[in-house]
Amino acid sequence: MKVKKYVAKTMPEAMNRIRKELGSDAVILNSKEITKGGFLGFFRKKEIEVVAALDPQPLPAKKVRIVRTCPLLTRPGKTKSRKTRMYFRRFRI
Repeated sequence: MKVKKYVAKTMPEAMNRIRKELGSDAVILNSKEITKGGFLGFFRKKEIEVVAALDPQPLPAKKVRIVRTCPLLTRPGKTKSRKTRMYFRRFRI
């Protein structure tokens, strides 16, 4: 994961820099308003600090596969076994 910190005057300016350097898949982790400069607390300028990250190798999407191996997982109307039908009648599944 590549993490970078950007300081800009406005949020749109920071977003443009992030998209330019990291691409459109970048994720903003944190943003806050900071003050810089000034004299004895006066004349400070507000800026935006943004921490953004990019994962160069995202995890592949997992495929979900449902496998029916047990005869008890089938519907009672489609089973051929009397024992299985009795199980479904007893527990009302």
